[in-house]
Amino acid sequence: MSLPGNPTRSSEGFCYNVENDNLVTGLQTDAVKVSSSAFRSYYDAIVIGAGFTGLVAARDLSAAGKRVLLLEARDRIGGRTWTADVGDHKYEMGGTWIHWLQPHVWAEITRYGLATGLKVSTGMSGEGEVSYAREGAAGFVKERPELSDQRLLPLMAQFLDVDGCGGRTLFPEPWLPLKSVDVWRRWDISLQERVEQINISKQDRDFLLPWLCINTCAAASESSFLNLVRLYALSGYDYNLFMEICGKFKLKNGTTGLASAIYSEFKGQSIFSCPVKAVKSTTSGVEITTRAGDVFRAEQVVCTIPLHCLSDIAFSPPLPECFIKARHANIGGKFHILSSTPIAPWFGVNDEHHSVCAAFTESPASGGGTHLVSFAVGDKLIAQQDVRHDPMTYLRAVQRDVVPDSVHIRPVQLTWHDWARDEFSRGTWASYGPRQLSKGLGELMMQTYHGHRVVMASADWADGWVGYIDGALEMGKKAAVTVNSRLDSLTPQSHI
Repeated sequence: MSLPGNPTRSSEGFCYNVENDNLVTGLQTDAVKVSSSAFRSYYDAIVIGAGFTGLVAARDLSAAGKRVLLLEARDRIGGRTWTADVGDHKYEMGGTWIHWLQPHVWAEITRYGLATGLKVSTGMSGEGEVSYAREGAAGFVKERPELSDQRLLPLMAQFLDVDGCGGRTLFPEPWLPLKSVDVWRRWDISLQERVEQINISKQDRDFLLPWLCINTCAAASESSFLNLVRLYALSGYDYNLFMEICGKFKLKNGTTGLASAIYSEFKGQSIFSCPVKAVKSTTSGVEITTRAGDVFRAEQVVCTIPLHCLSDIAFSPPLPECFIKARHANIGGKFHILSSTPIAPWFGVNDEHHSVCAAFTESPASGGGTHLVSFAVGDKLIAQQDVRHDPMTYLRAVQRDVVPDSVHIRPVQLTWHDWARDEFSRGTWASYGPRQLSKGLGELMMQTYHGHRVVMASADWADGWVGYIDGALEMGKKAAVTVNSRLDSLTPQSHI
């Protein structure tokens, strides 16, 4: 196991140095772990995937005395969430922000004594300025957030108020979203459809849409209204609080610090760089075959493979069709920019018709520079070309699409993980399209038990914070309880 403060290099992640025109592939991280050296012939449970869902499921099952094997396709823990060490800075390559109003992640943060180690992303601090495209002219409006809020918050309230109650009747119990399906079914529409329903001017519509699409990195016509309402309900029906939960607070020592703390309590065996090829359930157990041809057997399996990758695995019996056909809309990208210039706290947005939909300051950098993070729309520049082949084109797109003239960015470094082209993710955080919750996604959420031996668990179909770290932990904890109960009900096995 890698020790804290002694990172090893993952095969993943990219860092481009502008001055040297040099691209580094594979970044330093504490997330890389060493595989076990000895294995059993039979396990009580096999957990597929060492993201937060798999880590907490494996930890909880092993803590209950169960014999557990953890299989991970990558060379590291964390899944779509990991922290890279570049220079003297920790970059969150995937999932980042957490909040005390997210119960599952905050329970883990409290458990490991990490609550005092939070950082604020400066662009979300409320102490800087925000910018958005100027109406009917080139350039951007740049102003204090309280000024933009005077226009944005009434529009957002009108947008969300489909019931005369601020949207509160759609998900009165936000952690049980399917319970109120008869209420919200008619509202399973796109963000674009909902915007066109409300009586606002074209100027207000153009102003509102970018603030909606930054949470999907996709076109408004491809993004679900209900997906936003679910998260809004979990945020106490407060839009500014929702934005705070989604983007203000992060762990000072990185999400890999939390993942490593969970992994340190796991008492089973683990194998990394071990993609699974097939999952076969029989009357006597489950047989897992890896791409390398190794076979492992267990009574139960927790499968945490992301939604977009499930079709790569041969399940026997086959998964329900909804697991294969359901898709979320977020194929966007996250890119960290190091600027050599000092930049005051700032948050900028633009609409879905641009390659970059948002950028904001993260923190001051050593030497007087600034760390920023940017988000790319999934079907624009990053879909048309691999950023590795021409990083400067992306950096120019950031400047063109979201940066006002008064924000002086001089990029010297670009750091990212290409989640869209990653065969073990094929996208970023799950943010669904219209008519998904009432059909494919809803069906999937009701069929997470695949027979009596396989539990399907992922943040991609969480009941609560779908697509977030909290949702991943929720699903892992629930899967562990289910599998542990099943195992406890069995006659003691003779397997060794």
